[in-house]
Amino acid sequence: MPVQRAIREIPTVRGYYETWIARQVAPVVRKSTAIRHRLAFDSILLPLLTGVRLDEITPAFLLDLRAQLIRAALARSHPAARIAARISRRRRSAGSIRAARGRAALTGH
Repeated sequence: MPVQRAIREIPTVRGYYETWIARQVAPVVRKSTAIRHRLAFDSILLPLLTGVRLDEITPAFLLDLRAQLIRAALARSHPAARIAARISRRRRSAGSIRAARGRAALTGH
């Protein structure tokens, strides 16, 4: 008689993530590394990989994912995005200069 093996369901990236992230604690990893892992997965990777099973992750899949992430990063660094970021920095900087002048006027310096 043939032996029947139990068929195990292959977890998705999201399903395995909960197990994996729970293991990312000191002294295995630094606290800052665990935080960085959580942020990267929660904000970038899990939205892209939610329904992907672990057995579907191949070297080719990872190369495609890397290319997709690079394209997204380049889109954010489009000249218009860089200009908008520069304008935001200047506004913050101008606000701090005004605040410093206001404090100096109050203290007489």
